[in-house]
Amino acid sequence: MKHLRLYCMATLVIAAFISIAAYALGPELDRTYYADETFTGDIVGEFYRTCQGHITRWGITTNYYQDETFGCETIGSYTCERCIIYNGNVACGAPCP
Repeated sequence: MKHLRLYCMATLVIAAFISIAAYALGPELDRTYYADETFTGDIVGEFYRTCQGHITRWGITTNYYQDETFGCETIGSYTCERCIIYNGNVACGAPCP
């Protein structure tokens, strides 16, 4: 019986750490890089991070990107904005069409 209680406690502690780690990752992110500031030209790269922390990348990064985020805890949570990096400063806020 003592071993069963110890096993249950260990399982709860591990589950708590997994929950904290998943929360710390933040939302799912899909970042699409564009060739220019019009955001209508060629897509030249992408960075994608799932809620579980898996990352996929391809192409190149540019100063023109669109971020789409999806909440991992809240179903239906979604934001999208366009950003431009100019002289090292990031300017975001333009909504996606």
